[in-house]
Amino acid sequence: MSQDVQISQELLIQRVLFSPIGSAPGELYREVKAGWVDSTRTSVTLKPQTELSTSTYFGRVPAAYLQRWTTVRTLVVELTVQGQGTIEIVGDDVTGAPRILERRAVTSEQEEQIRITVTIDKFLDGGHIWLDAFTASHELTVADVRFLATSERETRKTSIVICTFNRPTDCLATIATLADDPTALDLLDHIYVVDQGNDKVEAQDGYAAVAESLGDKLVMVHQRNLGGAGGFTRGLFEITGAAEGAHTNVLFMDDDIRLEPETVVRMIAFEQHAITPTIIGGQMLYLYHPTHLHTQAETADLGRLRAGLPADETAHNVDLTKKLPHAR
Repeated sequence: MSQDVQISQELLIQRVLFSPIGSAPGELYREVKAGWVDSTRTSVTLKPQTELSTSTYFGRVPAAYLQRWTTVRTLVVELTVQGQGTIEIVGDDVTGAPRILERRAVTSEQEEQIRITVTIDKFLDGGHIWLDAFTASHELTVADVRFLATSERETRKTSIVICTFNRPTDCLATIATLADDPTALDLLDHIYVVDQGNDKVEAQDGYAAVAESLGDKLVMVHQRNLGGAGGFTRGLFEITGAAEGAHTNVLFMDDDIRLEPETVVRMIAFEQHAITPTIIGGQMLYLYHPTHLHTQAETADLGRLRAGLPADETAHNVDLTKKLPHAR
């Protein structure tokens, strides 16, 4: 008789990114409190006399949600540094008051990978974890920042379902964004695009290159327009019938969004560590005013057939570069 063997592994919880995709403002990713920086998507170079914080919308780790809803109790912060400066891992609580969890002085002429361990144990009512960096008389480069957690669970792939109706350009841009992010793409089993329109995604310029990049991960499904319910249900039908006995997570996604693929990484990580199987709702920013929150999450009133209700109406249209929530 065989016995399942649990193997501990470090899984990615989230990355810290320093520049956006497209036209979203960098202030959603990092805040330069003093001095100036040069940044790419995954790295930032602090000039002398500079202070930088990732206590931002995309920069923070939701420690309270990890403590309350997942098995994560410690995080390993892995990053590559070069130069001279100070790295701090900072946390706050339901009041928003910061406290230093760990501090590390950096003096390295060559690239050096460092790992810092922090405990998730004082965030039950609220709070986040983030990274701050400081320089004095020298430059400091910080790159490839990742928060990791140890898991003994079997990892599961996720399949995405996109329902589209005559928004082929937007839909193609969404799947192209996934194709351009190897970290997010590696977590995906398939991307099902249920095309219910007569202006087909496959007819767009650039589709062939995206399809080649995604390979057999991309599955195009065509049917008449059955609305969002019919489109997403068709995608779910395709997933459940793909392989008998296979278990996968399902992520439903709109066709006309400007996707931040890091959102996919974080939602999958949260589900992977959730104490019980969980339906996870994503947030949405305004497309033309991306510093403002459109919906924080939505709830369903099962007694009435109507669109989802915002979970927290007071968060609607908040400028996330000026006000960030702290309470869970």
